[in-house]
Amino acid sequence: MSLLPVELLTDILKQLPGRDPSSLKTVVSFLSANSVARAAALDNALWKHLYQGRYRHNDAQAEEERHARLQGDWRLMYIERFKLDRVALLLVDHIRTHPTDRDAPASSIAADHSAVGIRDALQYETQLPIPRAFRDPEVDDMTEEPVPQALPRRFWAKATLGALARKEAVETWCRLLLDDTGGPGLAGGFEDMLKGLSAFTDVAPSQVTEQLEELTARCRERLRSQDVVIDHRRSGYDLLKLVLAIRDFIHDEGFAMGTGREFYHPFNQFPHYFLGPGRRHTIPMSIIYTFCAISRRIGIQAAPTNTPRKVLCHITSPDSRSGNILLDVCSPDPPVVFSSTDLSVMLRESGLPGSFPAETVSPTRLLTLLARVINNIFASMAGLADLDQYDLPPAHTAFRVEYAVTMTFAAVNAGHIHMAPKVADDCPLDTQIVLLNGLVPQIPSENRRERFVADLKAGIAGESRYKILQQPRRRPQDMEEYAFVGRVLSTPGAGKLGCVVVVGWEFDSHDTLKYLILTEHGFQNAYDERCSPQPLTRQTLRSLRKHIAQFDRFFDDVYSPREDGIGSRLIPTTELQQQYPDDLEAGICWSEQQLRIAGDSSAGQHVV
Repeated sequence: MSLLPVELLTDILKQLPGRDPSSLKTVVSFLSANSVARAAALDNALWKHLYQGRYRHNDAQAEEERHARLQGDWRLMYIERFKLDRVALLLVDHIRTHPTDRDAPASSIAADHSAVGIRDALQYETQLPIPRAFRDPEVDDMTEEPVPQALPRRFWAKATLGALARKEAVETWCRLLLDDTGGPGLAGGFEDMLKGLSAFTDVAPSQVTEQLEELTARCRERLRSQDVVIDHRRSGYDLLKLVLAIRDFIHDEGFAMGTGREFYHPFNQFPHYFLGPGRRHTIPMSIIYTFCAISRRIGIQAAPTNTPRKVLCHITSPDSRSGNILLDVCSPDPPVVFSSTDLSVMLRESGLPGSFPAETVSPTRLLTLLARVINNIFASMAGLADLDQYDLPPAHTAFRVEYAVTMTFAAVNAGHIHMAPKVADDCPLDTQIVLLNGLVPQIPSENRRERFVADLKAGIAGESRYKILQQPRRRPQDMEEYAFVGRVLSTPGAGKLGCVVVVGWEFDSHDTLKYLILTEHGFQNAYDERCSPQPLTRQTLRSLRKHIAQFDRFFDDVYSPREDGIGSRLIPTTELQQQYPDDLEAGICWSEQQLRIAGDSSAGQHVV
């Protein structure tokens, strides 16, 4: 290799995939080789390739400052970002391994790290290779070596990313509402406002932006193919023709008014959801949202109105000699082209009563739109019972919908909050990061802040079924071996999964054994006499992980000695082992007993 010229060796290194962590190891190994290899590995363009491969999400202002301060040295920029990643990952790992000491590191993450700044590092964590028993042989790579504690490390990385995204959403809502004057310029705020809802299903605002950018790119291509002039400074520009072409594009993309159950789908207000293929039969607000977002990217000022019983779109003409437009995006009805900006004329030309306010035919305030969004979500609550009938991604649960709407309501009323948002159980960092670090600083009165924090702590103590034990719970000597965390059971309330997982236990005031079980609908309590054993087959194992939101939080691995599931049990994570330190040994004894009963001579073997 030393015979190769530096330039050629550099070109070879540039072929390494920038996003693959092994590429960094390869380049670093060259730094300790001979002078030619070292010179190649120090090439600035090579480090730019590695940097841009690893860091796909950036804070533009922070990047500009870093680039200037380090004089465009991409290697130093990489080192600085990598060190920030390590600090954040150590904090997340502390959260994972110290269940009674999570608030301080969570607060530190919220205060010192932006969601976009550490998103790439945490996304790597969410992709760690999991134990083979949890992989689907038809889909997953079965040869890749699993990483220790991959499941809980994935969970806490996702929990951190989600909490930071929701904190950003809350801060954005409060900022937008503080500067809410309405007018044609509100379209960008309207887009950002609804993006925040998607954060409550762990979808970052930037992912919604990517969806909108892709949709806009397709729209631009279609407009060009139809010879529709987009730039208002060019000859032949026709605003009316352009907005009608965009409306036609949206309809042809599948966006339409939903009917029946579609119309009341609880996620109809969540942009990432209704922008996805096959989910575009939705409500007017969501169709207007899509139209306004595309129009804004194409250079058109389009914003929603607050028209009774419908949402229309007000389009501002770039030329004062041409009239503004009022468009019903959801129907093929012809638009209204106003001849004047006088309110009485606009109302008359729209066929509306002269007593109606300006916002019925002009851009309305964000607060008004957010109130309509809240009402829409409340109206869809009846549809929460039907969520099981949809094949929804993870985190798309009734609890997340309830969390989103109560948090939105709190943001709207930040000056005088009367109730704490209902944080979903599977968002364990949100009380600290979203509420205390994100929402509380937006409350202007110190007295109200203190009262809110007190109410919040009281609510957490009173509502949460899962409470982290401050002291380890030791097993009584006469306790049955079959009762331990990590055992899979069948109960009357097991739902479509047919089984649940034990994540805790206690003896009630009558000395009766009671389990805390994890189900597809969250935490529940169940008495021992109402439970029966359930063999843990590989199919059951993968189904449990797929449908139980916090499965990865509580279980590291599985002991699976037989294909029929006899003697199988889940291996609890550090969080559960610290709270129930005797249960791992109890589980081992129970497995051995089950294998003896079954006459299995392979007891003690771990089959993967």
